Amino acid sequence: MSSPTSNARSAIDRSDLLRSFPLSCGALGAPCLAAQAFRTLPTSSPLRSFLRSPWREKAQRLFNFSLPLMLHRLLHFRLTLLLTLVVLIVCLLPIPETPLDEVRFIDKYTHLLLFGGYAWVLWAESALSARAARPEAGARPAKAPLRRSLWAQTLGWPVCFGGLVEVLQATLTTCRSGDWLDFAADALGVFCAALLGVPTYRALTR
Repeated sequence: MSSPTSNARSAIDRSDLLRSFPLSCGALGAPCLAAQAFRTLPTSSPLRSFLRSPWREKAQRLFNFSLPLMLHRLLHFRLTLLLTLVVLIVCLLPIPETPLDEVRFIDKYTHLLLFGGYAWVLWAESALSARAARPEAGARPAKAPLRRSLWAQTLGWPVCFGGLVEVLQATLTTCRSGDWLDFAADALGVFCAALLGVPTYRALTR
């Protein structure tokens, strides 16, 4: 036979369950349950320490794709956006015959210079964007830090863009064809541009 204390405790538990059941099944149930589960984590839990680490803030800034913020960022890369359209048009339209066609590997030189210039412009506009976002007050470092996001932006994106152009040439056009050597020339131009891009970035962010 159960005691009155246990009966009262079970009645309280059942009433708490009934009150929380509609909320758990509703649209707000998942966030509330997640918050409750987070509060029950021990202080030394790796999950709790991860959720409170700077990586969470970095992930929030990385995936913050609000339209005003995107437009604000794109305004600092106007020339890069224009060159992106120019490169797409030049690489997807038929090439007229010129006397330069007789020069050996002229198409590879064109890809190297085209994407090298594209990457250098991206370096310069990245520097101008970083300088505009920097507070005017306070001490300025002697050398601007080259963060991983900057390398991904100035090296990773142009190389991926070169690969995308080759894929589009192979799939969307009948007058152009994708070529691994063209992609290699694109990547080489991007990495050569970094030799000028790094001092340009540091000079413009002083």
